[in-house]
Amino acid sequence: AIGTLVFLDFQKALRDNAFRHLEAVTNLQESRVNDLVTSYSGGVVYLSSLPPLRQAASDYLQDPRTGPQLRQVLTSLVTVGPGQDAPFAELAFTDPAGKVLESTEAASIGTTLPVRSGQSLTDIVKDKRGARLLFNSPMTYDGKVAARLYFITSGQGLFTLVSNREGLGDTGEIFLVKRLDDKTGTFVTPLRFDSNAAFTQKVSLAQANRPSAQAVLMKAQTFTSGAVSYRNKPVVAVTRYV
Repeated sequence: AIGTLVFLDFQKALRDNAFRHLEAVTNLQESRVNDLVTSYSGGVVYLSSLPPLRQAASDYLQDPRTGPQLRQVLTSLVTVGPGQDAPFAELAFTDPAGKVLESTEAASIGTTLPVRSGQSLTDIVKDKRGARLLFNSPMTYDGKVAARLYFITSGQGLFTLVSNREGLGDTGEIFLVKRLDDKTGTFVTPLRFDSNAAFTQKVSLAQANRPSAQAVLMKAQTFTSGAVSYRNKPVVAVTRYV
């Protein structure tokens, strides 16, 4: 009986140590992701406050025929703003509902971008150019949101952060999932065992034992037992909502 108790205590110590390590790695990666998001979102807020852009935007709102002048200002800013070192960075000027009125990418004009309140990561999407991060900042005139400025850039920097598996052994990984609707989510980063999962592999939010589903439901949680991975393998996991 004494031997069994010692063995159980040893197992518990190993498990507790593994969870502490997993939470430490997760917290580090969460901090890195938040730093990247803060950097880009702060950049678009700064750009939206610059007098040349505010003046050009105000002129456009009064007379849409000044669109070429607004586009020229946007083009000049995308080369010096948060996207100066980013692949296919784009600045788009939209109405409050997200409809693109002017952009550094002519093909985007007339499309509608997702809207999210506040100034943070608005969405992660995929188009013919690949995965892209969208950040937006409302532009207020006379106390009302009259337009929005979007900064759109490659998701590669985010993917590089998440794919760092230092300290996670041979099977551990960190991935990001986004919500699609009330029932499903989707992976937005490649998986360690499925490099093509981003934006293709869905997640059912009804599966309480799936860490990926709980993360989308805004639950910061530690799974000590009963969790199942996307490969239907038992796992220990830590989730965070970023």
